[in-house]
Amino acid sequence: MSPTRAIMSRTIGMARNYYSTALALGAFFAVSAMLFCANVDIGEGGTLSLGEIWTMSLSPVLPALAAILSMDVWSDERLSGRMDMLLTLPVKEMELVLGKYLGVLTLVWGAILTSWLSIWGLGLFIGHNLSFPILGMTALFMQGALWTAVGTMMSARFRHAAAAAMACLMVTVIIPRALWFGMILWVPDERMPYGMMPFDAHVLDMASGVVSTGMLFGYAILTVLALLITLKYVEMMRLEGYAARVLRRGERTVIFMSLVVAALTITLAMRLDVTLELPVKETKEFSARTQSILKGAEGEVELTGFVSRGNKRFKPVVQMLRALKREAEMTGGLSVKLKFVDPKWDLGEAGRLVRMGAKEGSIVVRRGRRLVSVPLESGTGERDVASAILQVVAPTQRKVVYWTVGHGEAAFAQYDTWGMSDIARELMRDGYINRSLTLNAGEEIPDDCALILVAGAKTEFSRSELARIEAYLLGGGRMLALVENADNSGVNSILPQWGMKVAATPKLTGARTLSGTDVIVDDFGEHSISSPLKGTQLVFDRPVSLQPSAATVSGSGADKVEYSMLAGVLDQSLAAIGERGAGAGSDLALRPTRVAAVGDAQFVMNGQLAARQNANRDFFLNIVAYLSGVDAVVMSGTEAGVLTLVYDREERIRIAVILVGVVPFTLFMLMVLNAVRRRHRT
Repeated sequence: MSPTRAIMSRTIGMARNYYSTALALGAFFAVSAMLFCANVDIGEGGTLSLGEIWTMSLSPVLPALAAILSMDVWSDERLSGRMDMLLTLPVKEMELVLGKYLGVLTLVWGAILTSWLSIWGLGLFIGHNLSFPILGMTALFMQGALWTAVGTMMSARFRHAAAAAMACLMVTVIIPRALWFGMILWVPDERMPYGMMPFDAHVLDMASGVVSTGMLFGYAILTVLALLITLKYVEMMRLEGYAARVLRRGERTVIFMSLVVAALTITLAMRLDVTLELPVKETKEFSARTQSILKGAEGEVELTGFVSRGNKRFKPVVQMLRALKREAEMTGGLSVKLKFVDPKWDLGEAGRLVRMGAKEGSIVVRRGRRLVSVPLESGTGERDVASAILQVVAPTQRKVVYWTVGHGEAAFAQYDTWGMSDIARELMRDGYINRSLTLNAGEEIPDDCALILVAGAKTEFSRSELARIEAYLLGGGRMLALVENADNSGVNSILPQWGMKVAATPKLTGARTLSGTDVIVDDFGEHSISSPLKGTQLVFDRPVSLQPSAATVSGSGADKVEYSMLAGVLDQSLAAIGERGAGAGSDLALRPTRVAAVGDAQFVMNGQLAARQNANRDFFLNIVAYLSGVDAVVMSGTEAGVLTLVYDREERIRIAVILVGVVPFTLFMLMVLNAVRRRHRT
């Protein structure tokens, strides 16, 4: 056995005897799992995958693990007096350093793999298949190698293990993060989009497929530098006494020159940096809605990334637009032309875009004279770009959604938690115009009405208002009612004529919930509105149950009313649609009447949509598209890369308890028992 391998095995064996090792690993698993669970809750509805969230959850706590595991490798030898024996062995100092380093590094890398295996195994148990984040794992391995080298260096520098651990934490955690936090406070305009520490950002970038050669060389050079300094510290342990003072000064000179050379080399590597965009599965998929838009459209659309190349969002924009162009070529429908305009360098083209109405820091979608500018403030997702493409390729004549007013309804121009400005903006992106409809003023329903939207009326509709709505529906009109209460008055009294009626407040004991007051709805009916959403979940705050009315068993032919359950829970329908003449329209040139009802007036209010942890938005847009006759685009608008976990509050708590409590405690106890057994044997 080689000396390096023997010392490595001895280092691992000694670490297994320390109770501090068991405590450090247990704390590492618990804290990283806690960060993972918290980041999953925060990241749900975003574009990060579980693998990316896992890597950025381990990155902040990895330096602390390396510091604690490496604090004893040299300081314990010096404190116990075994250092003199090691230095008298016929072993080179380099072999000693590499053996100690590789022993600790094995423990650190093993902890990273064990953390992933615990999450992967739990994912298999709960039926959630997790892909292996090989790029993110590589980034963590590189950081683990660097932090272990720094910890080994500090252990060789300080006699006491606690001092070595504190020095390592100061260099790898406290000072860098304090400087970063101070820079954010001092220069807020230069912060990264999510305010991430560069070390954490490196891991996240690499996990998402963005690999920087400068960053890779930087980690490698710093790791070699830390090991070289460790070697010099060990060599100086041999050089004690007055006579060796000149040699010790020579070793310090080598350390100083190594620092200078490393700094210059890292600077050169960063100047010659090449960024590689490696394919990652999540970045190549697009939702069915986007694919339908690209396939159904014809002609050419110009997509322009109107953003500075120095902007942190430039790389994700380039990646997404190129993937969108490839998707368009695969579907064989729309032809996409890509351009990138830097407002600081392409002054002529930037001025032309500004004159046309585009804004800096946006994705510009243009076809002929029609232009839509999508700002990047809310991210770089495909949803907004697909909606913009739909706007420029759709016919010039747009349909109008009329929102009833005067009865306590939520308003589309209301921007607080209880308003519906967010969903109204989504309707505009899909080519609709939002207008108010005041029926109590004798206003007739215009001919350009795509549908009437009753957004949670709280007060009664008059007889004349109900008569106007009924006359409009009898002529093949469309209506969507968001039901506020369980009584059968007001606009709810119209529903029985169209196949459904409002039932009493449902008994939903045993239904899944997120907060304890809401209800998770994941039972979708076999309808073109709801079928594409199977596998997702809706969240209703104050659900109202719906039932088929007597109209569904009377009538025949064109007068027959068909009732369809769209979504429900515990065998109770919470959203339904009634259609008269659904099967006879093509034969009799009759426009079918469609009336949909959702048993929750708040399910698409701004406050509910803010978290984006459900499919409420998509469900609403699917209903509107179907009612207005735009059946070709009725499918899930959920982006393929968006993280959605269909677990209720109890399931999430159970998962957190297993990851944060059960797994770390089990591993901790196993390591403690192993240490006790080994100590008794010796």
